[in-house]
Amino acid sequence: MILFQKNFINHTKGYCIWYDQCTTGDKPLNCFYNGPAKNLTDPEGVQILNSLCPELRGQHTCCSTEQLVALDENLQTMLELTNRCPACWNNIRRLYCQLTCSQDQSLFTNPNLVIPVSEGREAVVRVEYFVSPQFKQGLFESCKDLTLEGYTNLKLFCGTIGSDEKPECTPESMIRYMQSTESGLAPYAFDIYFPDILPRNLSWMNETTFKCNKPFIDPQSNKTANVCTCQDCVGSCPRRLEQLIITSTHPTPTGYRRYGDGKWIPFGPMFHLELLNQALDLQNAITNLKVPFGDSSVTFADICFKPTGHLPFAPNTTERCEIQSVFQYFQNNKTKLNKCLTSLGYNCSDPSLLDFKAADFHDHLLSCTRCPSCSMDSRLKEPCISAFGGVINPKLVLGGYPYDVYQNATTLMIYFAVNNYKDESKLAEVITWEKAFKEFMADYVNNTAHANLTIAYFTPELRSNDVEVQFDLRA
Repeated sequence: MILFQKNFINHTKGYCIWYDQCTTGDKPLNCFYNGPAKNLTDPEGVQILNSLCPELRGQHTCCSTEQLVALDENLQTMLELTNRCPACWNNIRRLYCQLTCSQDQSLFTNPNLVIPVSEGREAVVRVEYFVSPQFKQGLFESCKDLTLEGYTNLKLFCGTIGSDEKPECTPESMIRYMQSTESGLAPYAFDIYFPDILPRNLSWMNETTFKCNKPFIDPQSNKTANVCTCQDCVGSCPRRLEQLIITSTHPTPTGYRRYGDGKWIPFGPMFHLELLNQALDLQNAITNLKVPFGDSSVTFADICFKPTGHLPFAPNTTERCEIQSVFQYFQNNKTKLNKCLTSLGYNCSDPSLLDFKAADFHDHLLSCTRCPSCSMDSRLKEPCISAFGGVINPKLVLGGYPYDVYQNATTLMIYFAVNNYKDESKLAEVITWEKAFKEFMADYVNNTAHANLTIAYFTPELRSNDVEVQFDLRA
């Protein structure tokens, strides 16, 4: 294969660097063309352009129908992975629409390597795409918190973060990884480089980016898009959290013999069933607090943050509240926490002579920490999705475990998300409830009946006053 470097390109407004396709396959190469943008008249191409790249509606383009069909098909994986976060999807879509079709394509791209193909045509195999630092940062901020459900240590567009092999995620590393063959996300087979220095004869591609925590008019639907969920956008999370950090006062590891092969599976000291029941009782007591307020009362359900876009497992108002807790793997239900099944599907308290114990909370915790988004645990026959419909990241609710062996955790962490209202009258309800929460917790931790647990509790006020208890949450 002979490669040619293009030394002179006409970087002029209204000019292209490619048009149409010169090869076949899943991800064909585009034909080098350094001429004026063309009028797209094919109905199929116009329909895809208007749907996928509405910002370019009615303009001449640097892409043919074949290129648009390929782009639409190759962006489907991106769409499926980002459908919970419209801002991220729209920013990615704009990145590739501008590159592929913009009538001013030559102003912010440079095709510096081509190969000859049949009939005297050349195909672009390497292009420099001059994306502005502002766009890179906006894209990064809208997508950086996205996680692949079930694999919570995988950042979708940065690769595995925190490992020895991968550096910290940055706008530059994210955009490079997205386009790499390693990611499996790139819609093109040719190489794209994103230079940091802009030559004098070129301009930045600097389309407006959308923020993941702000509603916006979606160009594709012309309707207001939802903000991204808290799990995919830190900025969408409430600015108020009540937090519990719970450990065993006399930590003794536990475990169980796995049903089937009898292998001993060790668990951390907080996974004694009686301690789990006690901690869940505490969590439920907090959510059931009813506090006098004026002529009425205020409850957690009145002030809690209720995520949108989720389908709760139960319609009860309190269960729509976002509570980040290991007990969400059991939908905060004590019956499910204490559930035990035999091999024939009966309750363990009433097995037949030919039956034996087959699954309990140990199995469910192992399943849910491996796959938090799984709809059903095959052993205990219960879902892992939380009561409010969100996915619970084990890294947020467990601490003190080595590596990612979550069942060896020594610490439970529970977060109660509360709305941080700007309206003073609504905020007064929150502050009243938080005061009652602090009083309740002070009584709880000073009660000798609960001496088997060591509990630190936090409210926004306590954090701002630097009142805290230190725990080593990671081994």
